[in-house]
Amino acid sequence: MKEYTRLIGVEFHGARLDYCHLISLLIVHYLIGYAREINRNFYILNVLFTIDAALDNAFVNRLIINILVYEQLSKYREALFKNEWNNLP
Repeated sequence: MKEYTRLIGVEFHGARLDYCHLISLLIVHYLIGYAREINRNFYILNVLFTIDAALDNAFVNRLIINILVYEQLSKYREALFKNEWNNLP
């Protein structure tokens, strides 16, 4: 996996991570850190399928994610977004 990460870091400016929440946060953090050692401006687009804003926040802050994409298939997620948008100042 480390060799694959090295190749991605050398050949591309960034990566899209799908189902990142199913992998240990420590492993993902290590691999993203390794890619950023190779390319310090390595860009991360992450797709999360969680239903917990606190868990999403943990991924964004720990991994320093540049773009976060939400899956909008669940009714719970739709309600969560409506509440967040309605509470904006």
